[in-house]
Amino acid sequence: MSGWSIINAREAAPEPMPVSAERAALLGIEPAPVGRRVLASFLDGIPLAIFAAPIPIVLPAVFAGELWAILVGIICVVLFVVFSLVQLISHGVRGQTLGKQMTRVRTVRHDTLKPIGFLRAVGRLLILGATWIVPVVGPVIFLASPLWDVEQRRRGWHDHATRAWLIDVRAVDPTDPLAFEE
Repeated sequence: MSGWSIINAREAAPEPMPVSAERAALLGIEPAPVGRRVLASFLDGIPLAIFAAPIPIVLPAVFAGELWAILVGIICVVLFVVFSLVQLISHGVRGQTLGKQMTRVRTVRHDTLKPIGFLRAVGRLLILGATWIVPVVGPVIFLASPLWDVEQRRRGWHDHATRAWLIDVRAVDPTDPLAFEE
């Protein structure tokens, strides 16, 4: 060999050191307030509700085979699916959805403060959806779980399962490349 060495990807880019709750507090990173988390979820649901609202109205006409109703139904479903996918991709890649961006909340990995990635975003959504196995009571208890976080980071059960943390970006945004410049 001519002096060149071949290294694997792990050696080239080692995993960053985990960020403890104490280190995050020293950096000025704070958990997202529960009220803004709830507001962000509500704001994320508004466009979905608007896209889905015409469906029950046009459904009888769809079954009657009326072309206008079929077109309205298709448009509503396409808008619903496209918006949902954009939100899910944005949540994984950037750590923000439309509602989170409006309320200045970001989802990051609890140990590296980087965006959670698409699969973890999907995991969070699937876990939340699974709570509806026990209607109303399941989601209410589940969505209150950030209040019982022993780490005091306000991480819910779905956050623990996907190693996510919702943070308040009004103080410091760890994904901003200029946030920690001196």
